[in-house]
Amino acid sequence: SSNVHDACGVCDGDGSSCADCADVPNGAAVLDDCNVCSGGPSGHDANSDKDCAGTCFGTAFIDDCGVCSAGTSGHIENSDP
Repeated sequence: SSNVHDACGVCDGDGSSCADCADVPNGAAVLDDCNVCSGGPSGHDANSDKDCAGTCFGTAFIDDCGVCSAGTSGHIENSDP
């Protein structure tokens, strides 16, 4: 045993025991609802991969009438008067 502490302070550890999803020891990045590493040094905003209907990587979008349409929204694009 080399008795060397890793970046997490674990004796002879591999550095993964306290690493966040961006591999930063004691970091603040976490997996969001879409299973994407977000926050901290990841450079990704949590849940930014959700469409306006709340579906991860979905196809719903805000139509010309300002309504969330298509995808799983249940609304037909531009069907509002």
